[in-house]
Amino acid sequence: MGCYKTEFYETNLKSKITTMISRDELMHHRLQAWLRENQSEDLAYLGYYEDIVGQLKHWYLIAGEHEVSVDCIEGIDLAEDESDAI
Repeated sequence: MGCYKTEFYETNLKSKITTMISRDELMHHRLQAWLRENQSEDLAYLGYYEDIVGQLKHWYLIAGEHEVSVDCIEGIDLAEDESDAI
């Protein structure tokens, strides 16, 4: 039995490996982009701090009264204002 010679043609493998961001980080970036492009009194960023179990998370204020971490936000849906309806 012979031995096979293995050669790597890629010289910089580390730069070819992609890093996946978490669902929470992706939602945080989406919310930040939305906040930059829109004026809203219903959504505000509160900061990055620990939850009750000690995990660091991004926090948002929704509807002026609910403090929620980004993992509790499922998506961004525009709601039609009643005054805009015909």
